[in-house]
Amino acid sequence: IYRIDHYLGKDMLQNILTFRFNNDLFEREWDNKHIEKIEIKFLESVGTEGREVFYEGVGALRDVGQNHMLQMLAFITMDQPDSFIASDVRKKRTKILKELNILSETEVTQKTFRGQYVGYTASEGIPASSKTETYFKVIAELTNARWKGVPIVLEAGKKLESRKEIIITFKHRTPCLCEGDTHYKNRLLFTLDPKEGITIEFWSKKPGLTLAMEKQKLSFLFRDQRKKAQYIEEYEKLLLDCILGNQILFISTEEVQAMWRFIDPIISLWDQNKVKLIKYKPKSKTFLASSKEIEL
Repeated sequence: IYRIDHYLGKDMLQNILTFRFNNDLFEREWDNKHIEKIEIKFLESVGTEGREVFYEGVGALRDVGQNHMLQMLAFITMDQPDSFIASDVRKKRTKILKELNILSETEVTQKTFRGQYVGYTASEGIPASSKTETYFKVIAELTNARWKGVPIVLEAGKKLESRKEIIITFKHRTPCLCEGDTHYKNRLLFTLDPKEGITIEFWSKKPGLTLAMEKQKLSFLFRDQRKKAQYIEEYEKLLLDCILGNQILFISTEEVQAMWRFIDPIISLWDQNKVKLIKYKPKSKTFLASSKEIEL
């Protein structure tokens, strides 16, 4: 069985494994002793755009959270496989997905957030009473010794500034030899859209007579995402691998079960309205709650 998740066909997602396991830059620090948090963002500028009926029955969490984003989480946090053959890679992806902390009802109310952009219900085929989320934020955590205590923030939404990336924030030593109240932290970014690349953020002395610091970036640009047709290249690669019998970029049954085991309790409690749906303004992250505007 070849279960297609087109996001696994993206070169930059596969590049995460190459960056981690074919280099000795960060892997020794790739744990809760050195990493403060992981953020996985899947923000899109488009709305439902012709997919209204489909989207109304699915929502953002099932559309991109259960599949694309949990696979991105797996690539970032999985242990090194014995080789890059399909069975070894899928085994490690499965192992890490099974170690996701299943949120209790209290945790769902505290660690999940859902929103809907203003104007969504005006789309054809969408009822005015719709409770379908077009935005969500979920704070996940892994239960194993390597990652326990590190928040993994999954955030996705439509009608926002387009940004699809994974941000690794490293801890900084204490006491910090920092200027004023600023606490300098390094970040590593894997960006999939609008441009594909890897960026390391570090701090450097500003030119001049003082020890004032400024942020600098060391970047690798894979290619300009806008120069290729959306999804076509990914499906070409996946279909070729299917013909060749290579399952490394296809999701196993155990992975699917582990992902739904994490997502199902959240959806169930959202359906019971345990987490209130809050409206937000398109093209911004200003949420409207009780006649007050809040920034998330």
